Amino acid sequence: MKLNQHINGRFFCFAALACLLFSAPHCQDYFERDTKIEIDGKNPPTFTFSGNGDVLTVAVTDVSVNDLSMYDPERSMWEIAATTGTTPDRFPKITYGVVPAGFAQKWPTTGSPRVLEAEKPYRVTVPTSNANAGKLIFLIRNGQALRVEQADDLQWYVQTPTPK
Repeated sequence: MKLNQHINGRFFCFAALACLLFSAPHCQDYFERDTKIEIDGKNPPTFTFSGNGDVLTVAVTDVSVNDLSMYDPERSMWEIAATTGTTPDRFPKITYGVVPAGFAQKWPTTGSPRVLEAEKPYRVTVPTSNANAGKLIFLIRNGQALRVEQADDLQWYVQTPTPK
């Protein structure tokens, strides 16, 4: 009887360990991962997304200093929406002004978006549910799209590309 209980106990431990090991790679799908945006440095820029929240839209907005409210529609440069619910992990790479398959252009309602101007800051936002939204600020300098980051001292700095 004790031998039988000992074998059953070992089998239970082995089965529990196997279930844990086989399910671990899929845990990332169940936990919230914030939306992240990367930029390729070209003009027009191409964006790569990651995260597992449900995405509403991808929008590019002019955030330069001027007399317009930050919420003024004239600041909108380009906005697209996924035609079916999806997560950033399943997004294709998205190039500014090019509507990929599975997306519909919301702004401008017709035609191409305005050209990105040099030295003007722009913000890419990806509002999501079930995870924190992603945002990226960039500008065009010397024909390259460069990320703009806010440092601990609350000053904004242009991230220069690393030579390869």
